[in-house]
Amino acid sequence: MSTIDWIIAVLPFILVLYLGFRAQRLVSGVAGFLSGGRVAGRYLLAVAGMESSVSVISLIAACEQSYHSGFAFSFWSGIGILVTMAIALSGFVIYRYRETRAMTLAQFFELRYSKSFRIFTGGICFLSGILNYALFPVISTRFFIYYCNIPQQFQIGGVTFSTLGILMAFFLAVSLAILFLGGQLSCMLTDCLQGLFTYAIFTVLLIYLLLHFTPEHYETVLLNRPDGASFINPFDTAELTDFNILFILIGVFMSAYGKMAWQGAAGYNSAAKSAHEQKMASMLITWREGLGRMKIPLLVMSALILLNHPDFSDIAAQIREALSGRIADGPGSAAIRRQMTVPLALHMLLPTGLSGLFVALMFMAMVSTDTTCLQSWGSIFIQDLVLPLRKTQLNTRTHLWLLRLAILGVAAFAWCFGYFYRPDTFILHFFSMTGALWIGFAGSVIIGGLYWKFGNTCGAWAAAAVGLGLGSTGFWLQSCWSSSIYAWLSCHAPSVLENFSQSLESLGDFLRIARWQVTPERFPISGAEWGFLTAISCIIVYVTVSLATGRGRVFDLDALLHRPPRSERPARPRRSFAAMLGINANYTRGDRIQTYLVFAWNIYNFAVFLGIVIWNVYFFRWPEEWWFDYFYYYGFGLALLVGLVTTVWFSWGGIRDIRDLFRALRTARDNPLDDGTVINHRNADEAAPPDSSK
Repeated sequence: MSTIDWIIAVLPFILVLYLGFRAQRLVSGVAGFLSGGRVAGRYLLAVAGMESSVSVISLIAACEQSYHSGFAFSFWSGIGILVTMAIALSGFVIYRYRETRAMTLAQFFELRYSKSFRIFTGGICFLSGILNYALFPVISTRFFIYYCNIPQQFQIGGVTFSTLGILMAFFLAVSLAILFLGGQLSCMLTDCLQGLFTYAIFTVLLIYLLLHFTPEHYETVLLNRPDGASFINPFDTAELTDFNILFILIGVFMSAYGKMAWQGAAGYNSAAKSAHEQKMASMLITWREGLGRMKIPLLVMSALILLNHPDFSDIAAQIREALSGRIADGPGSAAIRRQMTVPLALHMLLPTGLSGLFVALMFMAMVSTDTTCLQSWGSIFIQDLVLPLRKTQLNTRTHLWLLRLAILGVAAFAWCFGYFYRPDTFILHFFSMTGALWIGFAGSVIIGGLYWKFGNTCGAWAAAAVGLGLGSTGFWLQSCWSSSIYAWLSCHAPSVLENFSQSLESLGDFLRIARWQVTPERFPISGAEWGFLTAISCIIVYVTVSLATGRGRVFDLDALLHRPPRSERPARPRRSFAAMLGINANYTRGDRIQTYLVFAWNIYNFAVFLGIVIWNVYFFRWPEEWWFDYFYYYGFGLALLVGLVTTVWFSWGGIRDIRDLFRALRTARDNPLDDGTVINHRNADEAAPPDSSK
């Protein structure tokens, strides 16, 4: 890292802190701290929301997986294009949730179900969340240490200090400073600013990588794969992953079932100025993902070329020497080398200036994710575990300081966990395990609570019990199968193991979409398949128990969603193509154009995907060279075109929304009762005041 690189890397840090300080003066109440005052525009939410999801650890996790498993399977994500489009155009879940005015998901659960269910689900969500987040700071810090070639230890006055611990504490302190100033408002503003920089830097970075290597470089490395282990041919990946049609269908189903279930960015779900604006923001994100889907494959391809192409054998030797020399053998060393392979390759590749931009990119990705997660999990602890247990309402000053202390506590836990944790599995596997207990049942109670008037508290409790039971069982089976369960069954109950094996194989043959085989290495049902079974079980239990205990009683969804009764609403217009796309009286001319463009873009992409599949299945199977041309020329070319257009488009919209946000907050007044308290299934600021005559 040269002096120029360090200057480039530090400048965004200064701008982010400046914007955080600017936001401090505009936050005066709990709603402002938790939801940014509910005045955010669509571009601000789209840019900031996407930035908060781009983390150092997610990039490293995706590179870690793609480097070893390839990215041909990403082609099959086309199966879910129409489902993704339908979710975006309808505002599925997110629109109705914003109408409730809840600031946390568990607050919605109290509005819809009960206070005890809010506390219970808040606790499960919080525990799952902080365990999931605990790896973020340490993986991010380790990236900067290895990429910037920072010594792992240093001495002051003869005392040796760990660079990892000190640097991780510094990075967390930066995020805490931003959040302490303005909570979700500071988080949104800094994330939006970082998002504008990030997308532009990614575009420059990907253009450089495409120009630095020739197509022949990419083709030589990517096509040099054994049969069944192709990195680019989606019809030739049998030896790489457990990918099958069932895995695809499960992913499509879970994208709808788990919509908004994960609360790592909870503040963004309630920050829009209206439900319509929240819906339009989610629609804009479908454009924002265009370039994002290609960044990981291109980064991994570049690393593969450096490590495997004969033209770069000298650089490959340096990378391998750095991996073995800088990462000493010990607990977790194999996982750390696996995680740092792509970052170290990029360090050897990027020139002065661009290397600094990449560090700035990763720094902004780290800060945006840390602020969002710290804000979400700290807020959930206070709002859904502390606040409901109090008999009296907190004053605003005390409430805000409790939120800050909770955020500080989450940061302290993440530092301790990360510093002493030694990785022993893939990052994505760790994420899957920590989210299993929550995601399994959350979808049923969210969707049922927002869309089904017959759902009730008994059904919600039953679904939660089943979800926790199956989720914990699946976690135990996945974790302990190879180490103890299989050996015990083989020794003490071989007939049970044999019957289990035959039943699974017969079921897989009958369904014709999966092959389950019992082996000593791992439990035969994958984590994705177990999660799907858990979700289906929770849906059945939620519906059955609600109907059995409801006795015909219905919940007033109109009151929950702040809508007038059906009898007072204007007659619905006749069904039309525009109505099918979710267009209504709230849509401006620009909204309609955007909606039609999203529809046309998704239909086009699905038609291309379907045409390629039909051609390969029924007419002629593409050779490897054709697949390379498709990914390289069509995939990257189209992604760069979309990236350039949306960078200009979203930059203009994001700057405009930041300006409008400051204007709105100067005149806005926070209601001290709007703090997340629920009284008789109504938000405290909406509940009828007590009758003083009684």
